[in-house]
Amino acid sequence: MSYINILENISLITGLIYVVLATKEKYFAWIFGVISSLVVLYIYLLQDVYLQALLNCYYVVIGIYGYFTWKKRDSDQSYFVKITEYKIKTHALMVLLFVTTGLILFYIMNYYFKSNFAFLDSMIFTSSIIATFMQTKKILSNWLYWIIINGLSIILTINLELYYLALLMFIFLVVAIFGYISWRKEYLGYKKNNV
Repeated sequence: MSYINILENISLITGLIYVVLATKEKYFAWIFGVISSLVVLYIYLLQDVYLQALLNCYYVVIGIYGYFTWKKRDSDQSYFVKITEYKIKTHALMVLLFVTTGLILFYIMNYYFKSNFAFLDSMIFTSSIIATFMQTKKILSNWLYWIIINGLSIILTINLELYYLALLMFIFLVVAIFGYISWRKEYLGYKKNNV
């Protein structure tokens, strides 16, 4: 087993723990997310996929933020963060923002940095920033964004021959589907009780 395969396996295990605990809304999920992101950051640097490396830096920072936000919620019931949803207009603006930003980054990464897989890298980067922030705020549709992002990430990791990371992205895709179903049930319960 190669050095990169070992790193991929560490990321696979810690990433799995993260997503399972996140769907159950456990604050310590973020610790495993941070560890997984640090390992993946290093793997992408070794592969010259710079935006994915930068994205994982962001995941580390947002993971620390998510940890303290969710922990405060768990220790102080008055600070409870319930699952909410954005309006369609807000989603449309976010999609416009990440596509526009993604295209600009694609141009920069492709023509100035000669980054590998610059288009996929740029689109995954911009949409993931939005989806991760939405997850820390417990916005229901964050899981729908992750379903698409993880599908694109599977394509990217297979093209990079990072098969363990591709497996992790596939598992993230499946967990995102279940995360959406679980959070939607809770969200609809809130709405029903507040009618």
